Amino acid sequence: MDLNITMLKDAGEALDKIMDAVSKFAKMIGSAAGTASEIIEWNVARNTRKTLLNVSITGTYVSQTQTRILLPTLEEYIENPDPKNWNLIKESIESTLASVRKMSDELKGAAMAIATTEFFPVLVGAVAQRQLMLMRISKIPAPQTGEEIEAVKEFLRKYKLLVEQLVEANSALGKYIDGLKAQNKWPIRGD
Repeated sequence: MDLNITMLKDAGEALDKIMDAVSKFAKMIGSAAGTASEIIEWNVARNTRKTLLNVSITGTYVSQTQTRILLPTLEEYIENPDPKNWNLIKESIESTLASVRKMSDELKGAAMAIATTEFFPVLVGAVAQRQLMLMRISKIPAPQTGEEIEAVKEFLRKYKLLVEQLVEANSALGKYIDGLKAQNKWPIRGD
């Protein structure tokens, strides 16, 4: 099997795992928001509120730039598989990677405070796997054959699902934060 096809199929399998992790994260956060339960103790949240907000902001940025830049660029490549278009995809992936690295750094910065939460390993694993998958895709040469283009189509289909799940997870995180704020459970500076 062609190396490009293998890499794209591996990336698709990685996307399946990432989608599962993001879905679990969204369900955990959504459940906590729906029941108004605290999944992070108040004093822990006080120490990590900035990180949670930064993760939410970065998550919004990543999902929106992917929706408006990476996905349309992949669609254009499928329609016109020109190596110049593949270079645009690689540039878009590098931009996405920068945001994913930022999110990873934010999680590392909060690790001491949130490492024992149920969602932490799920979220860290999803971010790490996504980073690896994007790095691998950015290294392959432009897919050209029909089979390679089909593999790109499958990757695009799965990536669209991932972006949808990221939007849902980020929305759940926002609702969770808003719910805690509404109940005066969100820590305020100086408390």
